[in-house]
Amino acid sequence: MTTTNTRPAHTGFPDPERPKKVEGIQLQLVQVNKNLSHVSNSNQTLRRHTLISHEHLSQDVKSSKNELLKKDEEILSHQDEISDQIAEVHTDILEAQDRSDQNHNEAFNHLNQKLSVISDQLNILLQKK
Repeated sequence: MTTTNTRPAHTGFPDPERPKKVEGIQLQLVQVNKNLSHVSNSNQTLRRHTLISHEHLSQDVKSSKNELLKKDEEILSHQDEISDQIAEVHTDILEAQDRSDQNHNEAFNHLNQKLSVISDQLNILLQKK
């Protein structure tokens, strides 16, 4: 049993048009290859730029971290100085209060002595009567 080809035979291009058509297709293929090459190169360039940007960002983060740590240390040092100054003021206040209390005690001692003298004199006067 033989099978017959039901497809019509390819007539092909007429001879004068065929080379032009093949040349046109080849030019299109070359242009597509160039475009794909440009896209590939652009993607590689973009990837390199992205990697460089990531590296720069990483370096910026590291330097910022160090700067922040230094500023934190400065702030803590300044807070320590302020705390020390506050402690000194409290100490000065306590010393002033102690001096004031001593002065009050001395003043009261003086008054007590005077009152004792007056009391003694009153006792002498009372005994005389």
